[in-house]
Amino acid sequence: MTEMNYAGYIDFSSIEWPDHTSSVLFFRGCKAGCFYCYNKHILAGDNYVSLDVIKDKINGSKPFVEAIVMSGGECTEQPDALYELLKYTKSIGLKTGLYTNGCNPDIIFVLLKENLIDMISLDIKATWENYPSLTAIKDTSSIKKSLSLCIMASRTNKLEYFNVNTTVFKSNLSDIFGIDLYLPSDINQTITKGIIKPESGECVSDEEFMYAIKEYTDPYILTRPVTVKMANQIHKYFPCSDAAM
Repeated sequence: MTEMNYAGYIDFSSIEWPDHTSSVLFFRGCKAGCFYCYNKHILAGDNYVSLDVIKDKINGSKPFVEAIVMSGGECTEQPDALYELLKYTKSIGLKTGLYTNGCNPDIIFVLLKENLIDMISLDIKATWENYPSLTAIKDTSSIKKSLSLCIMASRTNKLEYFNVNTTVFKSNLSDIFGIDLYLPSDINQTITKGIIKPESGECVSDEEFMYAIKEYTDPYILTRPVTVKMANQIHKYFPCSDAAM
C-alpha cells in the first residue's frame, strides 16, 4: 500500500483524547450512511495521497503532540493504509488513537493484537433495533463484536483509553437509556448533542436534551462516569460513590 484516500489533517487538537494533545488524520469514505454526519463532504470521492507524504505530516507533528488520532470517514475501510500509518506512528514514539463506527471488527482485532492502538472511541449510534432508522447499517452484529473486543482490550490493558460515544437527535435521544444496558460500569461514555439543520425535524432543544441527561445521570442510578457535550460546553457526571470521593 503506497497511498491513502485522504480527507484532511488537523495539526493540533486537545479534545480528541482526554488529557492528551493530538494531531488528527481524516480518511475519506464511509458506508455507514448516518443521516446526521457532520463530515458528509468526505464520505465519497477520491483524493489519493502518497503514504510518504502523510508520514511526513505525522513526523512534523511529533514535537508538538503526544498522539495521532485516525478519524474520518471510517478509517477501517482503508485497512492497509491504516495499518501502515499506525505502525509508523508507533515507531516514532507517538501514541495512536482510532475513531470508528465498529463495522470492521476483524481490522480492530488485528490492530489490538499487534499493539498498534492505544485509544479507541467507538460510536454506538442507537439501540441495536434502531440502527436501520438512523443509518444504512442493517446488521449490527459486527458492531457488537467490536464493542466486545474493545471492552476486553480495555480490561486487559491493551487499550490505554476506551470510550463509547453517542450523538443524539430526536430519533435516538431516548436510546441512551437502552445503550446503557450494553455498557459495563467500567467503560467511559460520551453523549453529544447533535447539530443538524432545523428543517430536518431532528433538532433537540437544549431543554429537551438536558432533561434527558438529568434523568440519565442521576448520581444514585448512574453506573459509570459520563461526559456530556453540548455546543461549547462539556459536563462530567459521576456515580454517587465516585462523586463523594
